[in-house]
Amino acid sequence: MKGLLRKEFYTMQSQLRSWILVVGVMSLYSVFMKSNSFLYMLIFVISLMSALSAFSNDQYNHWDGYALALPLNRRDVVKGRYLFVLSCMAFSSSACLLISLFINLGIQEMELQEMLYSFYFVVIADLLYLAISLPILYQFGVEKGRYVIMATFIGIFLLVYLVIRFPQSDAIQSVEGWIEGHFVLLEAAATVLTAGFLYLSYRLSVCIYEKKEF
Repeated sequence: MKGLLRKEFYTMQSQLRSWILVVGVMSLYSVFMKSNSFLYMLIFVISLMSALSAFSNDQYNHWDGYALALPLNRRDVVKGRYLFVLSCMAFSSSACLLISLFINLGIQEMELQEMLYSFYFVVIADLLYLAISLPILYQFGVEKGRYVIMATFIGIFLLVYLVIRFPQSDAIQSVEGWIEGHFVLLEAAATVLTAGFLYLSYRLSVCIYEKKEF
């Protein structure tokens, strides 16, 4: 498994340097603009770009066919890809959290607890984003997969928008009131459900990858 992770980082070493530069530039921009929004967007961008680049490099170098000749099973290859993408997300999330704390302490734009809540739900949303995107990339490849991912999330955003714009009934307002009173429980449930969804995503990717021929 260490070898698979090293392979991912070695093949994308030049791009990782570019991402570090992008994080630095966006961090300075966020400090000057006194806003965390750009940093949160950066978490999503790096997560998806790391996945797309990894799949694209493997396809260009015919890695999958070579990997099957090694003492590796397909499950290990998929696991290595997931760990790599999650590692990139952990790097970008940690950097963005530290910079957000710096911005928050410097300008006191929002309460620390509110900022941490926002960051938490951004991370949860990004994990769900990856959980949906990775099986799509395994199924359709990079070229078709990016369009399928785009169409999928446009549909999700439209659905969320329609729900928000829908006239609120007493039932919806009561649900909102319950959520405000049980926020810690909601966080715990979101964490467990996201972890479960990510595991199902991994299992689905394994099933897709095991059926492919190279």
